[in-house]
Amino acid sequence: MKKLFYLLFVATFCVALVGCSENNDDKDKENEIENGSNSDNESLIVGTWEAYKYYNVDDDETEYADDGESTIRFKSNGTGSTWGNDFDEERFEWELKGSKLYLMWPNDDDYEEVYKVKKLTQKDLVLSYDDGYEEEVHFKRK
Repeated sequence: MKKLFYLLFVATFCVALVGCSENNDDKDKENEIENGSNSDNESLIVGTWEAYKYYNVDDDETEYADDGESTIRFKSNGTGSTWGNDFDEERFEWELKGSKLYLMWPNDDDYEEVYKVKKLTQKDLVLSYDDGYEEEVHFKRK
Protein backbone atom coordinates (compact mmCIF):
# COMPACT_ATOMS: atom_id res chain seq x y z
CA MET A 1 0.00 0.00 0.00
CA LYS A 2 2.90 2.28 0.68
CA LYS A 3 3.83 1.86 -2.95
CA LEU A 4 0.28 2.65 -4.00
CA PHE A 5 -0.02 5.89 -2.11
CA TYR A 6 3.52 6.87 -3.06
CA LEU A 7 2.52 6.38 -6.70
CA LEU A 8 -0.74 8.22 -6.14
CA PHE A 9 0.87 11.21 -4.49
CA VAL A 10 3.92 11.50 -6.70
CA ALA A 11 2.37 10.49 -10.03
CA THR A 12 0.95 13.75 -11.39
CA PHE A 13 -0.69 16.93 -10.15
CA CYS A 14 -2.80 19.44 -12.09
CA VAL A 15 -4.18 22.66 -10.71
CA ALA A 16 -7.98 22.56 -10.36
CA LEU A 17 -10.56 22.76 -7.63
CA VAL A 18 -14.01 21.30 -7.60
CA GLY A 19 -16.82 22.37 -5.32
CA CYS A 20 -19.80 20.23 -4.53
CA SER A 21 -22.74 20.36 -2.21
CA GLU A 22 -23.58 17.72 0.36
CA ASN A 23 -26.84 16.69 1.87
CA ASN A 24 -27.42 16.55 5.63
CA ASP A 25 -27.08 12.75 5.75
CA ASP A 26 -23.55 13.05 4.39
CA LYS A 27 -22.73 15.76 6.93
CA ASP A 28 -24.01 13.53 9.75
CA LYS A 29 -21.78 10.69 8.57
CA GLU A 30 -18.79 13.06 8.40
CA ASN A 31 -19.44 14.17 11.98
CA GLU A 32 -19.38 10.53 13.08
CA ILE A 33 -15.77 10.36 11.90
CA GLU A 34 -14.86 13.42 13.93
CA ASN A 35 -16.63 12.01 16.99
CA GLY A 36 -15.09 8.56 16.59
CA SER A 37 -18.26 6.44 16.23
CA ASN A 38 -16.38 3.34 15.05
CA SER A 39 -19.13 0.77 14.47
CA ASP A 40 -20.98 2.91 11.91
CA ASN A 41 -17.76 4.09 10.29
CA GLU A 42 -16.41 0.56 9.93
CA SER A 43 -19.55 -0.59 8.14
CA LEU A 44 -19.55 2.59 6.04
CA ILE A 45 -15.95 2.15 4.82
CA VAL A 46 -16.52 -1.47 3.75
CA GLY A 47 -16.71 -1.69 -0.02
CA THR A 48 -14.75 -0.84 -3.13
CA TRP A 49 -13.49 2.68 -3.73
CA GLU A 50 -11.85 4.21 -6.78
CA ALA A 51 -9.49 7.19 -6.56
CA TYR A 52 -10.58 10.13 -8.68
CA LYS A 53 -8.55 13.04 -7.27
CA TYR A 54 -5.25 13.66 -5.50
CA TYR A 55 -4.77 16.92 -3.65
CA ASN A 56 -1.42 18.23 -2.41
CA VAL A 57 -2.46 20.40 0.55
CA ASP A 58 0.89 22.14 0.95
CA ASP A 59 1.18 23.14 -2.72
CA ASP A 60 -2.58 23.59 -3.25
CA GLU A 61 -2.38 21.42 -6.38
CA THR A 62 -4.95 18.93 -7.64
CA GLU A 63 -4.53 16.02 -10.03
CA TYR A 64 -7.37 13.93 -11.39
CA ALA A 65 -6.94 10.17 -11.69
CA ASP A 66 -7.52 8.12 -14.81
CA ASP A 67 -10.25 5.49 -14.66
CA GLY A 68 -8.91 2.40 -12.89
CA GLU A 69 -5.70 4.16 -11.85
CA SER A 70 -6.12 3.15 -8.24
CA THR A 71 -8.79 1.07 -6.51
CA ILE A 72 -8.99 0.00 -2.87
CA ARG A 73 -11.35 -2.54 -1.26
CA PHE A 74 -12.11 -2.81 2.45
CA LYS A 75 -13.72 -6.08 3.60
CA SER A 76 -15.76 -6.41 6.79
CA ASN A 77 -13.30 -8.98 8.20
CA GLY A 78 -10.53 -6.35 8.51
CA THR A 79 -8.68 -7.29 5.33
CA GLY A 80 -8.50 -5.52 2.02
CA SER A 81 -6.63 -5.08 -1.20
CA THR A 82 -5.59 -2.40 -3.62
CA TRP A 83 -4.82 -2.50 -7.33
CA GLY A 84 -4.48 -0.20 -10.28
CA ASN A 85 -3.52 0.24 -13.90
CA ASP A 86 0.19 0.32 -13.11
CA PHE A 87 0.46 -2.18 -10.25
CA ASP A 88 -0.74 -5.63 -9.26
CA GLU A 89 -3.10 -6.36 -6.40
CA GLU A 90 -1.61 -5.97 -2.93
CA ARG A 91 -3.32 -7.24 0.22
CA PHE A 92 -3.44 -5.53 3.61
CA GLU A 93 -5.16 -5.61 6.97
CA TRP A 94 -7.01 -2.54 8.21
CA GLU A 95 -8.37 -1.06 11.40
CA LEU A 96 -10.35 2.13 11.89
CA LYS A 97 -9.99 3.94 15.23
CA GLY A 98 -11.90 7.19 15.29
CA SER A 99 -10.61 9.22 12.36
CA LYS A 100 -7.39 7.18 12.04
CA LEU A 101 -7.18 4.38 9.47
CA TYR A 102 -4.37 1.88 10.04
CA LEU A 103 -3.18 -0.24 7.10
CA MET A 104 -0.83 -3.14 7.82
CA TRP A 105 1.06 -4.78 4.96
CA PRO A 106 1.88 -8.40 5.87
CA ASN A 107 3.88 -8.91 2.66
CA ASP A 108 6.04 -5.88 3.43
CA ASP A 109 7.47 -6.96 6.81
CA ASP A 110 4.24 -5.91 8.55
CA TYR A 111 4.77 -2.30 7.51
CA GLU A 112 2.04 -0.03 8.92
CA GLU A 113 0.66 3.21 7.50
CA VAL A 114 -1.64 5.63 9.26
CA TYR A 115 -4.12 7.80 7.38
CA LYS A 116 -6.56 10.40 8.63
CA VAL A 117 -10.10 9.90 7.39
CA LYS A 118 -11.16 13.42 6.49
CA LYS A 119 -14.48 12.47 4.94
CA LEU A 120 -16.53 9.28 4.92
CA THR A 121 -20.02 9.15 3.44
CA GLN A 122 -21.98 6.59 1.44
CA LYS A 123 -20.42 7.98 -1.75
CA ASP A 124 -17.14 9.65 -0.77
CA LEU A 125 -13.96 8.78 1.11
CA VAL A 126 -11.08 11.22 1.61
CA LEU A 127 -7.86 9.93 3.15
CA SER A 128 -5.06 12.24 4.22
CA TYR A 129 -1.43 11.20 4.55
CA ASP A 130 1.37 13.36 5.94
CA ASP A 131 4.89 12.25 5.08
CA GLY A 132 6.60 15.62 5.37
CA TYR A 133 3.86 17.22 3.30
CA GLU A 134 0.14 16.58 3.42
CA GLU A 135 -1.58 14.78 0.57
CA GLU A 136 -5.22 13.79 0.19
CA VAL A 137 -6.66 11.01 -1.93
CA HIS A 138 -10.35 11.39 -2.85
CA PHE A 139 -12.27 8.21 -3.61
CA LYS A 140 -15.76 7.50 -4.90
CA ARG A 141 -17.63 4.28 -4.16
CA LYS A 142 -17.67 1.85 -7.07
